[in-house]
Amino acid sequence: MRAAFVGHRSTVEVILDEINDSWPDEVRTEYLDQRTSLNFTAYMIACARGHEEIAELLKKKGCDATLVNTFGENGAALLYG
Repeated sequence: MRAAFVGHRSTVEVILDEINDSWPDEVRTEYLDQRTSLNFTAYMIACARGHEEIAELLKKKGCDATLVNTFGENGAALLYG
C-alpha cells in the first residue's frame, strides 16, 4: 500500500512477483485486496494518487477493481472523479 501511495512502481512489481499465479483465486484476491481502516485497497490508493500504471499492474495481477471504500468510491471514481 505504501508503494502504491508514493508511486514506487518497481517496488510494486517486486511485491506482485511474489504472488504466484498458481495460487487459488480466493487466496490471491485476499492478498491483493487487503484494506486500510477506511477500506481502501492498494488499487484504490494508486488510483487516488494518480498512479495509473501501478493501478493497472494490480488489476492485471487480479485485484478486485469493483470494491468500494468507506465513502462508497471505487478505484475508477477515485482516478477519474
